Amino acid sequence: MKKVVILVILVSFALCAISLYAQNLKSKSPQVTVQPTNQAVKQVTEKSFSGYLSDVMCGNAGRDTANNDLTKYPSKHAVVCMKSPKCSISGYGIFFKNPKGLYEFHRFDTNGNNIAKGSILKNTTKKNDVSIVVMGTLGKDGVLRVSSIKESILTKQAQPVKREVTKSKPTVTGK
Repeated sequence: MKKVVILVILVSFALCAISLYAQNLKSKSPQVTVQPTNQAVKQVTEKSFSGYLSDVMCGNAGRDTANNDLTKYPSKHAVVCMKSPKCSISGYGIFFKNPKGLYEFHRFDTNGNNIAKGSILKNTTKKNDVSIVVMGTLGKDGVLRVSSIKESILTKQAQPVKREVTKSKPTVTGK
């Protein structure tokens, strides 16, 4: 009986020693955790949005002070309107095409407002048709979190060319 008790005690000590040894090895092995950098997260979530600059007041209304329908013709929105005190204080955003072919408006975050006002509208030479490319992330709340805005030239759809048809008399050449 003593031999069995001694054997159980020895086995218990052996198991405890092995367990402690394994825990010691585990704590000494380097723990590698990969944290994505902000740059990596930006590359995954940022997108490019092409469209037209607008102030929030006109963008939310879908019409500017000249009563242009900005959901169809956002290029008609005048820079003078966007720079006016009552419109500029509302902030800025972008009209871009949705899958139905209509333009929808999304407002910018604070950074986007600062870039739009301090860079784009300040430096543009255009009177209207302020086309832009925005890099950022569109939140579930509809706000575009902006990292950069650049003025661009958007290609417009070709308009049909009207040609005048003039009737001319056939020329007859003789021999």
